[in-house]
Amino acid sequence: MHVSLILSPGTMSYSLLGPWDVLHSTSAIGRPGRDTLEVVKVAQGNSPVGCAFGVDLQPDHAIDEIERTDLIIVPSLSLDMASWFSGQQPLLDWLRRHSALGAKVASVCTGAFMLAEAGLLDGLPATTHWAYAEAFRRRYPRVLLDCDATLLCEGRVCTAGAGLAWQALLLAVLDDVLPGGQLLQLRQLFLMQSYDFGQRPYCGLAPSPHDDSVIAEAQSWLAGHYAEDDCIERAWRRSALHQRTFQRRFRKATGMTSSYYVQQLRIEAAKLALADSPAAIEQIGYDVGYGDASFFRRLFRKHTGMTPSTYRQRFRAVPGVGYPEGKQAHQ
Repeated sequence: MHVSLILSPGTMSYSLLGPWDVLHSTSAIGRPGRDTLEVVKVAQGNSPVGCAFGVDLQPDHAIDEIERTDLIIVPSLSLDMASWFSGQQPLLDWLRRHSALGAKVASVCTGAFMLAEAGLLDGLPATTHWAYAEAFRRRYPRVLLDCDATLLCEGRVCTAGAGLAWQALLLAVLDDVLPGGQLLQLRQLFLMQSYDFGQRPYCGLAPSPHDDSVIAEAQSWLAGHYAEDDCIERAWRRSALHQRTFQRRFRKATGMTSSYYVQQLRIEAAKLALADSPAAIEQIGYDVGYGDASFFRRLFRKHTGMTPSTYRQRFRAVPGVGYPEGKQAHQ
């Protein structure tokens, strides 16, 4: 099986080199001559490619040297949305051509933008990093984006939601290639994860740049007063805008209502406290603005897909280490 790992400007090197190491390891634990993968790094040309954070990587081949490939993986990209796609047309054409020839295509995190730009995700369910969801939807309205999902596969196309989800992606694309025992060995060797809870437990308030200074000031104020019952009313009164004007401008600037924005602030604060603090869940709910513990638990589960106690168990700052004696949290 021939596997092409795409090298393009802004590639996050860990999401290319991690799969590179794992894929090459299949030959060491497989049956000689039968389970060997030919894995190469390909780019538009033969020169080193500038990846994210000053890392340069050397491709093994230029794309025009690859006559046939079975699997194409696009790693995560550090995207400058204003300029990244300029000059990438030869690579996009190559992706379309080999997909038409029968190659499977897969992306890690923001690598989904490359597949979508090539038109390979139109009409298909796909995922990308939750923080890029709105930008992705605006640019590719024909893609059925689901950023709750960590991994989505449809036919010969797979997309993974975040950088380290390349592990789940490899398990999926290799499932019908490698014998089950060999796949299990890979999981055991590298402690590969599948991210069963999806992206929701990890989702936070994605950056939403805008030029409305009044709303930006309101956001800054809310960040320090979200636990107060009347924080939204006080925010709009401080803005000196009419209430309906404030709500309209807030939604236009942030992409959400002010009440949902405050919910997000509160849930993010609760997630941090659950991971770092031994306080009882009821107390954490109260501290972030919810006096009704049952309502807080339901809302937390709606936002994250898990209960506060499950979240605490999974994301505690030092996994497997309890709180100091006498300070065990009530769960």
